[in-house]
Amino acid sequence: AGVMKPLGYYDVMEPADYQVYKKWGNYNANNPNVLNAPNPYNGIDDPKFYTDGITFLPAELAGLQNGTNTNWQKLIFKNGFRTNHQLGLSGGTEQTKYAISAGYFGETGVFPGLSFHRFSFKVSVDQQLGKIFKVGISSLNSVSRTNGEGINPVSQALQSSPLTVPYDAAGNLIPFPGGGSLIYNPLANLVPGAVVQNRTRYNT
Repeated sequence: AGVMKPLGYYDVMEPADYQVYKKWGNYNANNPNVLNAPNPYNGIDDPKFYTDGITFLPAELAGLQNGTNTNWQKLIFKNGFRTNHQLGLSGGTEQTKYAISAGYFGETGVFPGLSFHRFSFKVSVDQQLGKIFKVGISSLNSVSRTNGEGINPVSQALQSSPLTVPYDAAGNLIPFPGGGSLIYNPLANLVPGAVVQNRTRYNT
């Protein structure tokens, strides 16, 4: 048995750095040398950035007022667990020998809903025929089930604004925390039943 943990977290911007990043992005997007028009902002500290309705979305402005600092990576990752069990039995006589074993391997991933389970069963029989010949038969069978194979909310988590929150005041998941339509809530795929990806394999 063991615990599976994320190897680490990507470095992302804190709210203060994120504000500066967005300001510079909008300021440079209005470069007068490119647009042949005066830049509407009087430098990076122009208060217009907070009122233009472009630089910061309403949800981000609310986050600035509330001191929001959401680490989306810590919301999507969790510790997983791994367990492995084996049980065997063997015996027989001088002429006939047998061995039976069964096993279970289970593992849950670092995302909720991600798991792998495998059950195995093996049996073998050896029979001595006289002093020279010996015959045997063995069979190894297993069934495995993989759940949530394609779950990977990391991309959305890295693009989500640290100034936004995943839930509203009533505790409901906000589909698009930033108010836009390009970056959805990375926790949406982790809701039980939201993404059903189950695959079962039989081997013999």
